[in-house]
Amino acid sequence: MAIFQATGIENAPVNVPLDVGNYRVRVEKCNPITSKNKGTPAVHFELIVEAGPGQVNGSVVEGKKIFWDIWISATGQGNEIGLGKLKKVALITGVPVESNMDLDQFVGKVLIAKLKHEEYNGEKKSVVDSVKKAI
Repeated sequence: MAIFQATGIENAPVNVPLDVGNYRVRVEKCNPITSKNKGTPAVHFELIVEAGPGQVNGSVVEGKKIFWDIWISATGQGNEIGLGKLKKVALITGVPVESNMDLDQFVGKVLIAKLKHEEYNGEKKSVVDSVKKAI
């Protein structure tokens, strides 16, 4: 039998999705990634919640992380959708829209992320549905 010392596990939080709604977020990290299966490129955003709606479970939202990937397929509709999303984020945050984008320019930018729930592998997850300019 393999034993692991897990002192404090009784009080450890279980990852609960954030409620549906609008959240003021700040970009903490932004970097390119590639899917493991098909090699599809994406821009990966790590967002930190600065403010948001009260949660049904009473948890605090400030400081929570949201991970958001904008997938950009090489061709077709997926390419247009992905590039369109990235362009929208650039326009609302004031990052120059260029064919060679410096993703570091997104770091520190603030925006409003609208979250929705989706099921993934039988688990409810919070995902970014849309973004808009923070006022």
